[in-house]
Amino acid sequence: MPFDVYDVTVLWDGRPVRVEADAADATPLVGMRLLDSHNLNIDVEDGGRVVVQAKD
Repeated sequence: MPFDVYDVTVLWDGRPVRVEADAADATPLVGMRLLDSHNLNIDVEDGGRVVVQAKD
C-alpha cells in the first residue's frame, strides 16, 4: 500500500528535530532513531501510560 512521506519538525527534549513522517491509516508510531539515548516505559493496557525520558 503506497503512502505519503513528509519532512516534519517535532519538539524533542525541548529542541526541534527534523524527521520523516509516513502518512498511513494506522496507529502512530515513534521511530527508533528518535528514541535513541532515551528510556521508554509502557503500561501495556488499554489507555496505558507511555513515558519517554532522556537518559542522564
